Amino acid sequence: MKTLNISELEKSGSVWENHGMKRLYISEEKLNELVGLKIDYYNTGNVSSIYLNGDSISNTKGRKMMITGKFYYDYNTEKFASKSLAGNWNCKELAIIIREKY
Repeated sequence: MKTLNISELEKSGSVWENHGMKRLYISEEKLNELVGLKIDYYNTGNVSSIYLNGDSISNTKGRKMMITGKFYYDYNTEKFASKSLAGNWNCKELAIIIREKY
């Protein structure tokens, strides 16, 4: 397995530190981008259109694929973890995708 390039990954999220814990939170936007989703929004914040690998898909299908929730890399355990992760993805699948790209 290739070594994870943390400095590159840090460009995709924000580092949080507190009480000896250190985590790199990856934004929902970046997670969706990594799985091939591009989401356009109206000014109201509602979804206007969704693309999967450049092809337009229905908003219903796209919403089921959208990643929402907290996903982070824990520096202390050197593992990925998640809280309230929604969509058709799980923590292990996202970790594999990220390790392939970083």
